[in-house]
Amino acid sequence: VIATTSASNRQFVLSKGADDVIDYTSADWSDVLGADSVDVVLDAVGRAGTGEAAMRVLRGGGRYITLLGVLAVSPKAGVRQAFCQLSHVQTKYLDMLKSFVDAGKLSPTIVETFRLEDIGLAIAAS
Repeated sequence: VIATTSASNRQFVLSKGADDVIDYTSADWSDVLGADSVDVVLDAVGRAGTGEAAMRVLRGGGRYITLLGVLAVSPKAGVRQAFCQLSHVQTKYLDMLKSFVDAGKLSPTIVETFRLEDIGLAIAAS
């Protein structure tokens, strides 16, 4: 597992199980990884051009999954891509997340809490 994060979150991401971390503030992840170097790219940011960058780094038979972005306009032969977005929350998805927490497979980390009227501060902190 290779993750992208800022330098200030490097140790946190490694502690959550990443094998390696790319600091997105100082390097482009697709340049660091190089061509045909990974099997899966999971895009949780949705930045323009991510689909095309994913096609460059994915091996044949790989998968590109985006939660917020767009699919690659020109997918690489043999690479599957999918757009996964929940347009509304269903109880079954919340129950599934709860089962992951109960089984110890998902452990949310609360770094800081905010009052509702301080939502602007919460967004700025993220």
